[in-house]
Amino acid sequence: MSNGGPQNGPTPHEADDPSRAATPLAKLALSLLVLGVFGLAGPPAGGVVAWLTMGAASLRSPAPFITGSYAEGLTLALGTGLLVAIAMVWYARSSWLVPVAATLVVNVAFHTTTASLGSDPVSLAGALRVARAFLPSSLAAALFCWLISRWLVRAAGANRLDCRAC
Repeated sequence: MSNGGPQNGPTPHEADDPSRAATPLAKLALSLLVLGVFGLAGPPAGGVVAWLTMGAASLRSPAPFITGSYAEGLTLALGTGLLVAIAMVWYARSSWLVPVAATLVVNVAFHTTTASLGSDPVSLAGALRVARAFLPSSLAAALFCWLISRWLVRAAGANRLDCRAC
């Protein structure tokens, strides 16, 4: 029976939501974990999708797509991972819309800033063509990494990762 007083331990909702119960140090650790997932798994996942959309039909080897994915996709993956980590860990927003929006923002920012936007409209058009080629693999990789990160963050919350006990 309950005496009406405060309960010990987190509520069931807090146990599933590390952003409510965790200390800033634990949130930082979870953010780095999410960023690590995006940095390690994102580029090869995007490389596989790029291969499926561009090279698989002609029976090309997937090796160049996967090995080259870090050079071309690491910045996109880390940018997207940072936005997803902030939303997921610090603001408890874990909807699938978060990685989709983050991917769109990061791709637009990356491709517009890497194009030489002086007075040459051709460079902007070229950047938009490249962005269209990168976007499907970026979205697929972001959703893949988001699924892994969401599972890890929820598992950490269920295990009550809290650095007050460290």
